[in-house]
Amino acid sequence: MLGGEDFPPVKAAFFGLFARLLLQSPAHLLALCERIGTVQVPAAASDRDRDGAGVGVGTGAGPATPVPAFLRLVDIWIDSIDNVASTARRKASAMALASLLEAGPPGVLPRLGLVLNVVVDVLFEVQGRPGGGLAEYERLDGDVEPPEPPAPGEEAEEADGAAEEARRLAVQERDPVRSTRMSDFVGAKLGAFRARHGDAAFQQLLETVDSAVMKQLQSFFA
Repeated sequence: MLGGEDFPPVKAAFFGLFARLLLQSPAHLLALCERIGTVQVPAAASDRDRDGAGVGVGTGAGPATPVPAFLRLVDIWIDSIDNVASTARRKASAMALASLLEAGPPGVLPRLGLVLNVVVDVLFEVQGRPGGGLAEYERLDGDVEPPEPPAPGEEAEEADGAAEEARRLAVQERDPVRSTRMSDFVGAKLGAFRARHGDAAFQQLLETVDSAVMKQLQSFFA
């Protein structure tokens, strides 16, 4: 995948795994990427990263430039977020990318404006219109519904299935990706970025975000 191969279902599956790693154990994902080292990326994609014009997966021709594996992963992740069809997994990916505001390596800073573009798209998807009577927590596709009580006479044969459904429901309710309000999570990461890098760097980050996208993002914190 880091070499430029494009298999959307495979990438979506890997993004789900990487999202969990980045949210729960970022040091392990960073260590894995450090072991890989660098990835050769065509210069056209590297130029786009440097001048802020956007992220490219680097499939075009041209001299190759070495890019750290983790930054290459972030570039592909941002560029391919639409490959993730499940709302729950898109939320996990957006939260994982947003976590880079707090704990990302220095090289990720030029990409944070693009990260916030992804975040805003997914915020609208999982929370709807700001101020529009949002639910207490987002109900996402793939959620396990509470089991229906068994009909009379079916208790014994339904017992095992009901117990398993109850277990899955309990696991779901403890899942931070499902139970955490995404706007609260993003707001906390923006605050952490400001505390870590200072007001000047925070303002510089905001200036990398399209003004319309910035207004949409701010509307979730109004």
